Amino acid sequence: MRKRLVLLLSASVAFILLVTGSLYAASYAGIFTYVQSPVPIMTASATDGTSKPAINFSNYSSVGSQTMTLRYNSKGTCNNTRHREEDVRAEVPLGGTKPYIRVTFPGSPSTDVDYPFDNVHFHTHAEHRFNSAPGVYEPIEAHLVHFNASAGAGRPQYVVVTVYLRPAAGWSEYDELLFNTPAECAGSVNRLDINLANLLPTSTTTSYRYEGSLTTGSSAPYPGPVHWVIFDPSVGRTLQSGHITAYENVFSGVGGNWRAEQPPTTIYKKPYP
Repeated sequence: MRKRLVLLLSASVAFILLVTGSLYAASYAGIFTYVQSPVPIMTASATDGTSKPAINFSNYSSVGSQTMTLRYNSKGTCNNTRHREEDVRAEVPLGGTKPYIRVTFPGSPSTDVDYPFDNVHFHTHAEHRFNSAPGVYEPIEAHLVHFNASAGAGRPQYVVVTVYLRPAAGWSEYDELLFNTPAECAGSVNRLDINLANLLPTSTTTSYRYEGSLTTGSSAPYPGPVHWVIFDPSVGRTLQSGHITAYENVFSGVGGNWRAEQPPTTIYKKPYP
């Protein structure tokens, strides 16, 4: 049943908010709509996304290796009590060189907008169910968050790249980040020489897109829009099984740090860029 309908108008952006249980849709000046995240990703029913914005990751290779600061991200005041909306995240500290992704929004003429890297954080289990039965998820989902507060009217402020992590031997950039993670209230630690390009999927040839929301917030519906860029787990990255288990154990007392699946929406299959 429809519980609330709010219409907000401004000179540059028109919002239409419709709250129906957990579903929240907003229209930004007729350019796109967004829904609450996460949603299931079923590639067989994906819609052609050729017209979706092009995304260029080339700057990731040029910035090289960086020191990253790893910390436990508390919800509210640090209190050593687990919460489902907490996570461990890594950031490029002040003075470091942040990569960015360039998004080309279609139009006449098209417009390039750069979204600097903000952080990478981790959810266990994964939040976006990918080509699997209800209740079956990848063990960990990494969110590479890019943010531009000045992206402009009709454009998302967030572009989030999703990389699934699967268990494997060896030592990846994600192992370097997630071994011996700092406890809540324990401050931050530095991880040296992280090659940020190795945080991206092993292939960016095809992505799955939709306009959604953040998966955390003070209260639902959570804010957006977020342009989600999701890659098949087969081109994800690896993490040693012991590190996966250790991260799962951090949030085992609250059943993990994932948001429940939201109603499905249209998913767009987009070839690179």
